[in-house]
Amino acid sequence: MFLKLVDDSDKVKTAQLICGMMDEDIQEVAEEHVVQIVANNAANYMAAGRIFEITHPTIFWTYCVAHCIDSMLEDIGKLH
Repeated sequence: MFLKLVDDSDKVKTAQLICGMMDEDIQEVAEEHVVQIVANNAANYMAAGRIFEITHPTIFWTYCVAHCIDSMLEDIGKLH
């Protein structure tokens, strides 16, 4: 289930901020009801995922496959 979208475009997205925001959301629904978080592939989100996996070992942190596929298709489009 998709829980929510947060517009944080006015904030500097550090790994600590991302983890804090995710912690708030998890507390809202209770950790035992959360299985997976799908996040951006940017370095700050990857760092947040590593922190998150330590603090929440029962929740899977997954990186966005759509972003990976988009990058691959852009590269394929550049081929002659």
